[in-house]
Amino acid sequence: MTLPTDVLAVPEAPITYDLSKPLTATESFSPGQVIFYETAFITSTGSSVLEGHHDEECEDEECDGCVEVANLDEDEVPQVNDEVVDDFDVLMSYCETTEALAIVDVRKHLFKLFRLYELDSTSLHELLHLPVAADQAPAFLDAAIGLRAAHPNVVPLGLSENDVAHLIGVLNKYCIPLDEVHAGDSLWVTAIAPIAAGDVVSVDFFNLHYQPHADRHAVLSEADYECHCALCLGHAPDKT
Repeated sequence: MTLPTDVLAVPEAPITYDLSKPLTATESFSPGQVIFYETAFITSTGSSVLEGHHDEECEDEECDGCVEVANLDEDEVPQVNDEVVDDFDVLMSYCETTEALAIVDVRKHLFKLFRLYELDSTSLHELLHLPVAADQAPAFLDAAIGLRAAHPNVVPLGLSENDVAHLIGVLNKYCIPLDEVHAGDSLWVTAIAPIAAGDVVSVDFFNLHYQPHADRHAVLSEADYECHCALCLGHAPDKT
């Protein structure tokens, strides 16, 4: 998707809003206007497919290859510490055995966050205060403890196991943006209906608008999200 031309007009502002309350617009927006824009401070390439190599369970005669391998691109090498570079293949193999680190982008993001912390110990402050799924917290902590035990030189000494677990939780929840609102390392939200100053703003990341109330509630509950729009609160009839 092409980056909208009006994103540069979005003013820079710190995140100071009380996330426990509904978000309200401070000015009016027209359909198609960008109301939020952010550029990621870390990005990672996922795994690549080895052409001609197939998983043992692959039965697709037209498959050109489905064995995935994780590599560090040349521009990614300076973004991680030397221990990650030297032991990358061993690290990848270890992480594949840990469910919370099974996604290639999650583990590569984590190693890049470690490097950012080594360069500036205050750089992860906001990430360490983002909410994570409480029901998965034990798994995230086990992953953090296991990673430090197996590869102690990879994890910065200044980060506790709880800190690392929190970062893993944040990455598992936030690191994959939706195709509808991102391009490359940028993410944005565009108004799809007129918004007046004072209106409550909601972003339908799950495409729930035409789902019955019970289905919407189940999806949001599983993801540990709350929605305060009239549909999700039951104040408006289902669109189905």
